[in-house]
Amino acid sequence: MPDTAVRRYVQEHQQGFLDRLVEWLRIPSISADPDRSGDVQRSAARLADAFGKVGFPTVEIWQTPGAPAVFAEWQADEADAPAIVVYGHHDVQPVDPEELWQTPPFEPQLRGENLVGRGAADDKGQVAFHLLGIEALLATTGRSAPPVTLRFLVEGEEESGSPNFRGLLEQRRDRLSCEVVVVSDTGMWGRETPTVCTSMRGMIDCQIDLHGPDSDLHSGSYGGSVPNPLHAMAALLAGLHDDDAHVTLPGFYDSVRELSERERELIARLPYDESEWLRNAESRATFGEAGFSTLERVWARPTCEIHGVWGGYTGPGHKTIVPTDAHAKVSFRLVADQEPLDVKKQMDAYVASATPAGIEAKVEWFGDGVRPCLTPLDDPALQATARAMSRAFDQEILYTREGGSGPEADLADVLAAPVVFLGVGLPGDRIHAPNERVVFPLLLTGAEAAAYLWEELADTLGASSTA
Repeated sequence: MPDTAVRRYVQEHQQGFLDRLVEWLRIPSISADPDRSGDVQRSAARLADAFGKVGFPTVEIWQTPGAPAVFAEWQADEADAPAIVVYGHHDVQPVDPEELWQTPPFEPQLRGENLVGRGAADDKGQVAFHLLGIEALLATTGRSAPPVTLRFLVEGEEESGSPNFRGLLEQRRDRLSCEVVVVSDTGMWGRETPTVCTSMRGMIDCQIDLHGPDSDLHSGSYGGSVPNPLHAMAALLAGLHDDDAHVTLPGFYDSVRELSERERELIARLPYDESEWLRNAESRATFGEAGFSTLERVWARPTCEIHGVWGGYTGPGHKTIVPTDAHAKVSFRLVADQEPLDVKKQMDAYVASATPAGIEAKVEWFGDGVRPCLTPLDDPALQATARAMSRAFDQEILYTREGGSGPEADLADVLAAPVVFLGVGLPGDRIHAPNERVVFPLLLTGAEAAAYLWEELADTLGASSTA
């Protein structure tokens, strides 16, 4: 393994980095718990203090109608240096069920190579490695400032759905202008297979309510003679897919950006084990849209999922009725070029057409949804990220996508910049679950990659702007 100056610095300063991170992890910054709002404020204050100690000339806490975000800026010495926004979050998930934690969730412990505690991987550890990376870069190059202008935005409500984040971006757009957004709230395929994520899916979700007779009816007297809302709901939900698991909404696939042969080839190179996938899913079979592999379905294809169905009588014994109401919750995961509001219109039209006479239908949408985010493989910033990761890991970097959804599309939309992902979390880190952990040596490698990334982006984007 090459012995670089940055790597030596990171290794020599790992104990101080660990101590600072542990103190931050002790703060129970659970944004979803109103009783923890003071702790979220304390978390923001501690992070702001950490930015100041590293040397950031500008550090501010930006209050929102909910939880605070932290902004830190360090201008490059070169007036024409590219500007980079780095995104992360300092709030954490609730810890329930707490009895399943082997050690208290806010008393982090290093067990072998694993740092265990809420927020270790998601996302405090991955925000913190950037500070060590900046220290290492400046200390080993003799620079007085990073080679790019760095603007960190670390929000405090990501684990609560980022309800105020887009508004914050729009309000502070002038302070956040940039050429690239770097997101460090993600992970890799595996420790032996480091990867860079290139996309996240979008999402929009709703509740469907069907109302039939104005009261429950005796099924012997009225069954078979009036429409049953549970029957109607079952048929409506079944009609959302065909026999090949395609979503049937007219126009649903019209704007889907298809995978290129190169992308399919790169996905196929990952060491995917179907039996291991099924073990992790605790399922006995894979399932999905015909014509695509499991990874392609999860990463690059849109889906419709039914999350809950209820109505009528569900108590003990029997109650033979035609029920008055039926309900269901449904969501759509979306891929590049799909618009959540287009899918909303398609679903509204489908429900209207699939509702029989005598049944009243209502579709309640939980907001306008989240747009998908995709950075093309040939994007210069993505290639710079892969090179920085390759230098830190001493091997070729492959590519993944993310099946989930987050605020990345808002970052790309409002700031009009491509989004790249620099993360070192692993699938086994148990984020959102009891006994969350991060592999501590990977945080050190992440710090090294971050140090290299600012050099790579300065060279790449500087060359692009002068070409």
